[in-house]
Amino acid sequence: MPVNRAINPWLPHRHLPTDDSQRRWLDHHSILLGAWAWQGFEEHGRGLVWIRATTMTSEPGAWPWSTEARLLEPIYITSANAWFVISSLPCEHSRRQISIALQTYQPSTDAIAWLQFAKQPLVLQLHNMKVPPRAALRQLDRRRDEFEIS
Repeated sequence: MPVNRAINPWLPHRHLPTDDSQRRWLDHHSILLGAWAWQGFEEHGRGLVWIRATTMTSEPGAWPWSTEARLLEPIYITSANAWFVISSLPCEHSRRQISIALQTYQPSTDAIAWLQFAKQPLVLQLHNMKVPPRAALRQLDRRRDEFEIS
């Protein structure tokens, strides 16, 4: 459930991701997102997972050329430090909503993510995830162990 839609802060209700790259990423990486959220919570306390693009690639075509993120990097930002990121949003209401969500979300079942790799940033509070964040991290650790060479 989005907490913010930065492109149009005047919309009165919440929206699902409309950008295909955001939707595809969430569909394919929700367990990874949950694992990052739980790992960050265990190490630093409440916060959000900021997913940003570290490389962009130009697609051929007529002007204006479009770019699509190819390599994404997660960064865990604590609630205390989140204001530096949140303050870049143009809408005061969105900033307040995100601040409240960071203080009230349930880390064992929810995660907050800032997707900064599509045409517009999107902040989501994911409620009652299918695979809770703690279980997602355990699942990821088990999977990693399968491929370790002893």
